[in-house]
Amino acid sequence: MAFYPNRGSCTLSDSRQRAIPEDLKQDDSWVLWRYVLRDGKWTKEPYQANRQRAKTNDPQTWTTFERAVEAYEQDDFFDGIGFVFHDENPYAGAEKDGVTEDQAREWMDRFDSYTERSPSGNGLHIIIKAELLEGTKRNEGELYSSGRFFTMTGDVVRDAPVREAQDAADEYYAYLRKDDQEPAERAAARFGSPDLEDAEVLRLLNNATNGAEFREVYAGRGDFPSPSERDLSLASRIAFYTQDEGQIERIMRGSGCVREKWDKHRSYLRRTIHKAIAGLTNTYTPAAPPVTNLSAVRASKKTELAAGVRDLRQRWRGHNWARVVGTAKRPNWMRGHTCRDVLKVLIDETEKHGRVAGEDTIEVSIGRRKLALLAATSLRTVHKAIGHLEADGWLEFRPPQSEEKPGTYVMRATLHQVLMSTRSGESVVGEEGGGEDLRAPGVVPRLRWSAPYVRRLGKQNGAIVDRLASEGDMHIDEMAEAMNKRPRDLLRRNLPKLQEAGIVWLDGAIVRLAPDWREAMENKRQADGEIEAEKRDRKKYREQQENYRNRDKTPPDEVPPLMGPERVAEIVREREREDLEVRIEDQRRKVGTTVETFVYDKLKALGRIRLALLMEVYADAGGDPWEIPPAVRRLGCPIERLPEYGASQFVFAPSETEGAA
Repeated sequence: MAFYPNRGSCTLSDSRQRAIPEDLKQDDSWVLWRYVLRDGKWTKEPYQANRQRAKTNDPQTWTTFERAVEAYEQDDFFDGIGFVFHDENPYAGAEKDGVTEDQAREWMDRFDSYTERSPSGNGLHIIIKAELLEGTKRNEGELYSSGRFFTMTGDVVRDAPVREAQDAADEYYAYLRKDDQEPAERAAARFGSPDLEDAEVLRLLNNATNGAEFREVYAGRGDFPSPSERDLSLASRIAFYTQDEGQIERIMRGSGCVREKWDKHRSYLRRTIHKAIAGLTNTYTPAAPPVTNLSAVRASKKTELAAGVRDLRQRWRGHNWARVVGTAKRPNWMRGHTCRDVLKVLIDETEKHGRVAGEDTIEVSIGRRKLALLAATSLRTVHKAIGHLEADGWLEFRPPQSEEKPGTYVMRATLHQVLMSTRSGESVVGEEGGGEDLRAPGVVPRLRWSAPYVRRLGKQNGAIVDRLASEGDMHIDEMAEAMNKRPRDLLRRNLPKLQEAGIVWLDGAIVRLAPDWREAMENKRQADGEIEAEKRDRKKYREQQENYRNRDKTPPDEVPPLMGPERVAEIVREREREDLEVRIEDQRRKVGTTVETFVYDKLKALGRIRLALLMEVYADAGGDPWEIPPAVRRLGCPIERLPEYGASQFVFAPSETEGAA
């Protein structure tokens, strides 16, 4: 990955800061962004102030307007600031790119809301208040109200407040989709809607094969990613029996799904019903045996792919991974949980880049090295896991026809449109800026197995966190059944580790995630060296990619550089030495001494000290507290838990250990 040449430290002038509407500045939905080169194209990607990637579906990665401006002005790593549109704020953004103000005048007048120039100066961003059923991106422009961020410059074109513009947003949406959107009237005309009373439609829905699912949705229940998706599911079920928009709306307004949004945004419900009718491929016919099973309604390829991914996720979640046999003779729980993580990555990649390959078949192409990186395991282990998954019937691997292409993984899944209350599972997407799709990777990061002398949570405990993150609080017996373990084993071996790390709470027999479990997990991963290992692996992966891309770029008169594992290892060692020198110099500048000297001086004066206190003291001195544990290990200082101090970890001077010996 390459970065756009930054022009140096920048500032957002006071006048431009003042130009940005105050209600946007009061909404803590701000990120920073930076140009990144992906597939030969510069794109804008969101970042946090600490240079970590931001996600538009994770509020913990957003910040305040003031903090974003401060980070932008103090760190030339960033190219600007941006504002996130999401379901919890009322804002939306319309973009017109590659046009002059005169060319965009018509839409600027229709929206009549705050408008500014894009960073390139060749486009316009219009910020409004509106809600959209879904965003859209076409050559003529873009329009989003969630799952995206817009860059913000304060370079005002129309100095107006951010106003309610739902009608204009609907018109702009229709304008952008004019060439690919089938009007609901034309879709309804394809079917002869039977003349049924409202009560008869409800009777048919209740008596259908999936009537129990309908009753759950009609009552306003069911586990959907958002209320909007529940609304669309209800409308689609009703539209199967009647394509009369007024009748569909009447029946929907008698359900438990009714909410303020239906009346506040007048076009929302109408557009939801339009989308339900436009998606029909079959309807109820009274003269023939009624087709009442909505799971048989075929959908578009995109919907089929989504249904297939959902089916795979349900099977993945319910599978007994502790009993995986694969190509071996006996089951092994470590093998099973490694296969579990590898398959999860394949499912997530299928959601982003997969395609429907045939009848109840979907496929995705991904390189083994990338698969190993995302599954947090080694390349050798991935090769074994793929063999086990093939043997158990989860997938079929088809080797590439060319060395320049990755292999293809073919998985069988139900591709029919099943409109029911199901969990959506986690999403791992690539994140891109401006008007690109910005969905986050899975909620829970993949954990690594323990290594020699490094005790980690491991993939089995990661599976427990996966369960709690997707299904909420669980009784210990329910958790044991889901994990195929005995309750006493969970209480003795697994949950204490997660409790000690501050990731889960045990309230009697109820297991629940701590409010700050994400932060606690990141701290644990940092302490166990997982984040550092992930950075090394990503760096190695990028270098291997770059080397492969540049393999034919060596001039004929030059000797090609050394290749192979030895050369890669040499490069990694050089980079590690450089990084270590930079860190040591940075700590010496901040603290006045190296971290090893700091630890040695404290232990020489005190003999022993609590590890957490030593990290806190070092942080107060201006250093990075996470440099302390590696320094302690390098100095050979023993770390012990003392019962008289609540089993807290204490660091002892080497001399004290030698004396005890």
